[in-house]
Amino acid sequence: RHVDDEGKGKSKSNKDDNGVLLVFLLELSALGNLRVDAKMNKESISVRIDVENQDIAQFIDGNLKEFCARLGELGFEVNASCSVVRKIEDNLGNQLNQLLIDDSKRLVDLTT
Repeated sequence: RHVDDEGKGKSKSNKDDNGVLLVFLLELSALGNLRVDAKMNKESISVRIDVENQDIAQFIDGNLKEFCARLGELGFEVNASCSVVRKIEDNLGNQLNQLLIDDSKRLVDLTT
């Protein structure tokens, strides 16, 4: 899945304009499994949060307005959403391994 900003007529030829796509697959004791896709560039941030439980989605939705407002105060145009999916898929494993082979400068792997 690709989260795309809305372009706003800007040229995508400059590398900085393309931004970066970060994908977080989280297993949290209180919130369960989450997938967070965050597309960021100099002026905007688009965030999509997938969860497996409707109650968790309502909790996150209840906090997205403040999240967006705070990032807006920092000068970012923010688009954020949360949705319920049946199961958070960890289908990135093979894709990440291929990224390591194709371009080792593009991937950072953090384990805590």
